[in-house]
Amino acid sequence: MNVGISHIECYIPRAYIEQEDAEELDDCPGKYTRGLGQKQMGVWDGREDSQSMALTALQKLLLAAKIGPGQIARLDAATESSSDAMKPLASLLVELLGGGDVE
Repeated sequence: MNVGISHIECYIPRAYIEQEDAEELDDCPGKYTRGLGQKQMGVWDGREDSQSMALTALQKLLLAAKIGPGQIARLDAATESSSDAMKPLASLLVELLGGGDVE
């Protein structure tokens, strides 16, 4: 019996904002760069949304693992934004993988 994470994939958008610029806009010097240790933050452009990014990561995972959708026992999807509506995203991924329950 196999236990644990067998494959993991992540998608990071190509577009980004410099955190120093974000600190200036948010009037919070050092919060992101010194406080969180960030230099840049990925942002989606007008051609992307949470679903397209999740599908890109899923496609990369299936190709890297050399498996089909029916061979996935568990799939977790996460986002950094509360506005991304993870329940609909999880439902879309489950539907594309052939059904099942979404928790």
